[in-house]
Amino acid sequence: MGLLDFLTSGSPQDRFAREVMARIRARGWTGEIRHDPGSFSITLGADSISLLNGFLERGKMSRARRAEAVDELATLALMSAEPPPATLGEVADKLLPVIRTRVHVGDMWLVRPAWEEVSRRRCHAPISDSLCAWAAVELGLGLRGVGDEDLDRWGVGFDEVLAIAVDNLRARSSPAKFEKDPRGFYTTRYRDHYDVSRLLLPDLLQTLPLNGDPVILAPERDTLVVAGSEDSDALEAMGAQLESVLGTMKRLISMEALVHREGAWRRLGVTNASHALGRLAMLGADLNHEQQRRLMAHEFAEAGRDAYAAELTLLDAEEGATWSPIAFGKTALAPLADAYLLSSGEPGGALVRARSDFEAICGPFAREPDCWPERLIIDRAPSADQWAQLRAAAIPEGFEALQAQFTDGRKAR
Repeated sequence: MGLLDFLTSGSPQDRFAREVMARIRARGWTGEIRHDPGSFSITLGADSISLLNGFLERGKMSRARRAEAVDELATLALMSAEPPPATLGEVADKLLPVIRTRVHVGDMWLVRPAWEEVSRRRCHAPISDSLCAWAAVELGLGLRGVGDEDLDRWGVGFDEVLAIAVDNLRARSSPAKFEKDPRGFYTTRYRDHYDVSRLLLPDLLQTLPLNGDPVILAPERDTLVVAGSEDSDALEAMGAQLESVLGTMKRLISMEALVHREGAWRRLGVTNASHALGRLAMLGADLNHEQQRRLMAHEFAEAGRDAYAAELTLLDAEEGATWSPIAFGKTALAPLADAYLLSSGEPGGALVRARSDFEAICGPFAREPDCWPERLIIDRAPSADQWAQLRAAAIPEGFEALQAQFTDGRKAR
């Protein structure tokens, strides 16, 4: 078999794994490389790395940039093969914090063994509803994330490691490097891959002459944008600026505006599509749910779990209203939408009902554990009496046109 045949045969996942392995060989690795299609991972030496996130990320990239996903995974694999640090002292001055969306944390242990769930809990800290902090060791090749094996080997807890990482970042952050836009917001100009991590230094942000509490957007690792909570023009301008450059960003982290109040980062809560921050928040929510849905589909297939993750659809951009289709027959992991399109499987049997009414009549339903964004476990169909109550319930305001599309057996166009 020639190299071209080797790289192009098999499933898309197999081809991706072979691309990564070929890149590792090209960078000088002469040892054994093992690919496990079942877990979609590769192993060098004693450690393995998952290929799932890189595979999903590449699917969203332009053709010209797809080699980046392969390069990054090759780097991670080569770092995983290096001997791990024996003591915290060996790497204390190389620890730095990284910020990631909670989708990467909450949904990767859905069907994993309990020990791996504990591992992931120990190795991150929630920063807001949507973001979390990890600790990583800065090496020549790149970053090596701190794992539970490291904590056990070093005899320390994650809070201590993260505190050291934040102190190291603080030492790198003086003097402050912010550029003021004429429209009133500020953008970090460190360009050291840790700009977004500086949201862990609210004291640094508070040195800026802001009108109100610090409000940030953390779209990617090299971009942190700040404005004052009472400066409406600057808030609109920073949102509009991010909208204009979204297409140039390599790996989005978050598009939700956060405000620092009472010692914590909280959602600013702008959802109206007439405001740039509201449009970004809705787009970010859609991307988070879709990434989560794809991760769940992969995990459920691997585990043989008879369940599916329902989609989230935006109905009204001005109001931020959302709905999700629920078909009964197997377990649905349903997003917390404003309304559900409930399908009985009979002609004309689709009902659009508010989630609150659905849960009041048929619930309560449990929530999928350790899952963000949150989802209900809808594991039973309504009884005949419950269907009668649902039919008698009102169509939620604003959803009348959606209901009309499914009346008398007609489908949405």
